[in-house]
Amino acid sequence: MSHFYYLIKILQKSSDGRYPLHIVVTSQCPQNLKQFLKSFDRSKINVKADGQNNALHLLVNSLNQSNLTNVGECLKLLLLNGCNPNFSNDDDKTPFFMLLEKQLMIPDAGNLVKFFIENADIDVYTYQSDKFIEMF
Repeated sequence: MSHFYYLIKILQKSSDGRYPLHIVVTSQCPQNLKQFLKSFDRSKINVKADGQNNALHLLVNSLNQSNLTNVGECLKLLLLNGCNPNFSNDDDKTPFFMLLEKQLMIPDAGNLVKFFIENADIDVYTYQSDKFIEMF
């Protein structure tokens, strides 16, 4: 099969509303994600699954103490490859806001919050700024 065929497959949505990027991130394996990103069109990094969730939403939603290392590495890879932490989903939450909420339950997630702040352009003014202020 041609490379074009595989390129089309990488961009196609599955029957459950996810794109291949979303399937890869649900593996929570940084090595899988790193390999996938080598041939992935970075302009599609913010593609949204059902519920208007991008790959960051999916990972932050799955974050817990036991998978913090692997999910954290995947989150970092996505951020460094241009995934936007400011996009809101159907619940009107951004990945960054979701991470702040998770930090309350997973104290070690503070390092991820710091990474987001240092490596992404976080917009705290246009999205639920009142809720951000309440958290601090």
